[in-house]
Amino acid sequence: MPWWRWISRQDRAAEPEDSRYRPAEWVKAASRDGRTVLLDLGAEHYFGLDEVGSDIWLHLVQPRSVPEIAACLAIEYAAPADRLEEDVRRFMTDMRARGLVVPAETTH
Repeated sequence: MPWWRWISRQDRAAEPEDSRYRPAEWVKAASRDGRTVLLDLGAEHYFGLDEVGSDIWLHLVQPRSVPEIAACLAIEYAAPADRLEEDVRRFMTDMRARGLVVPAETTH
């Protein structure tokens, strides 16, 4: 089970369906061999992403919504978009809670 699966349904319900997200300005990322390390410069913490988490992160280069990311992953992984959407939503909820992603409309 991925490390981000503990997010509750209450937390997920708070995010609008069509919200687009982008990496926070204070987060730096480095990828190698399908894995990504995120460094939160503000909190001085780092996070490791597995291959799927890394793929989700790469889709945030251009601001995207959860359904948009899930649709991209469904093509890449030949998997059901609805299943992937739930997983992406959990991942993004955790990233938001940790301050690693922000709504695309945020300017700082």
